Amino acid sequence: MLLDSAYALTAFPISLAAFVVVASVLATGLGLSVLGVGFALVALAVLIARGFAVAERTRLRGMLGRVAPGPRYLRGARATASCGGSSRPCATRRAGWTSCGRWWAS
Repeated sequence: MLLDSAYALTAFPISLAAFVVVASVLATGLGLSVLGVGFALVALAVLIARGFAVAERTRLRGMLGRVAPGPRYLRGARATASCGGSSRPCATRRAGWTSCGRWWAS
């Protein structure tokens, strides 16, 4: 009972802080993307959001007393499979970037 109450009472302040931090870094990154600097900030916003998700799963494990399963993130398998059927990325192939557009032309 005490763990449930502690989880519920701390959920809103932590979620509010996570939203403010991620939304501000993401909005700043999108605004600065025309200068090129913003792309790094957008990537940073995604990493911060993943960090808050890990922290939330840790809090959930503490309340439930069992393991909360985490997501299985994709590791780039989709990007290489659609590029001409090769296992290497398009940029490292001899044909160059022009082979990346062949999947829609056929």
